[in-house]
Amino acid sequence: MKCRKTISFGRLADYVKAQFEPEYEILCVSDHSREEVAKVLDESVIAVIARGSVFFDGELMDRAPHLKLIARTGVGYDSVSIPE
Repeated sequence: MKCRKTISFGRLADYVKAQFEPEYEILCVSDHSREEVAKVLDESVIAVIARGSVFFDGELMDRAPHLKLIARTGVGYDSVSIPE
């Protein structure tokens, strides 16, 4: 099966990652570094688990043209740009 990349802002528990691998490649990056998030976003990313202080805006979304899902942990969508 083709491997698809999911980016998590911050660490995921091993048991959570195990539920998705090997079908999905899970990359955990700093939830405080926009530059680190930007480095790993590319055409292979299909999902993002957004949390922390990195604002996930259109500029970051454009780096992942095949993005299908943005999951936000916690409450609200303050760190995700949503058109009004």
